[in-house]
Amino acid sequence: MKKSTLTVAAASAVVALAGAAQAQTVTLTGPQDFSIHQIGEGVGGFLPPVIRRDVVDGRFQVNGRNPDPSNRLFGQWTAINVDTSTAFSGPVDQLERLTLTIGGAETRPDSTAQLYPILFAGTMSIYLTTDGDDNLLDAANGYDWIDDSPNGIGDQFSDLFLLDTRTFATGQAGVDPTPSWSVDVDLAALGSVILDQINSGSTFRFIITGIDDSVASSWYSGVENERTSPVTNLYTGVAPTVEFVIPAPGAMGLLAGMGLLAARRRR
Repeated sequence: MKKSTLTVAAASAVVALAGAAQAQTVTLTGPQDFSIHQIGEGVGGFLPPVIRRDVVDGRFQVNGRNPDPSNRLFGQWTAINVDTSTAFSGPVDQLERLTLTIGGAETRPDSTAQLYPILFAGTMSIYLTTDGDDNLLDAANGYDWIDDSPNGIGDQFSDLFLLDTRTFATGQAGVDPTPSWSVDVDLAALGSVILDQINSGSTFRFIITGIDDSVASSWYSGVENERTSPVTNLYTGVAPTVEFVIPAPGAMGLLAGMGLLAARRRR
């Protein structure tokens, strides 16, 4: 599959007061409104050689890949898949802002061990791809962590747009607040791309991945997980969101049923 890559610097949209007063905001929240898929390599034994899972519990992970047997991290990247056909009932002419926000997953006090959202310091990136047709969880489609690619993604998607890169420090109890990562899509560069996805009812994805071999992190999924064994950690945090801001002229394509509740469904 041929890959085209465009680097896009994240940019905050400046909204005029008059336009903001009339803008419509569409907020998708957690797995009730979009699917979260974790892709990575297993470590053999009790884990499969490739991990592909629908994130329906407390966290998703973003890790680099460290092949050193004495300090082994196995690569994990996560996709937030936005199916626009369930969010919009008609065409959208214009976007003012499109923002992804994720937050770190904290272990609750009644868990068996304290785990901090940033387990090991390192650098991560968020990408956007319009290549949303194939099911990431279907083994026949072959999605994996690519060992010889620094971001673990390689050329598995037909396009890949870099939105933001950040370096996080290792968390410390009582010192660091739960990290939050908010990224505005540069609509000057990608607005027409996103509008094409919305108006064709297609799926686009945010891909969150580690780009060095030291980073290990946990981010809250928005689902309260249940304790299934004495060694299960319970996670809490703020659910991830994808927020669209539509100016008044483009607000004809509002949420199905004039409200997100009509469009929400677990996938």
